Amino acid sequence: MTPPVELAPRAVSRRTPLPEHLPRENHVNQPEPQCASCGGTLGYLGEDASKVREYVPARFKVIRHVRPKWVCR
Repeated sequence: MTPPVELAPRAVSRRTPLPEHLPRENHVNQPEPQCASCGGTLGYLGEDASKVREYVPARFKVIRHVRPKWVCR
């Protein structure tokens, strides 16, 4: 019988949340409204989102990129 393996502790994330006072902007990347394979309509499945801090001379703003997930019915 082998001895139990001890797992190393998980690394702590060093990223801090983006400050709330920064202006926000949403960019939604929409796919084609129909399935490329069968031509059927797509149903909403969810979304992935990421935030990027962008420097505009003399100010910062947060751009939130949203990629909706759609599924063929």
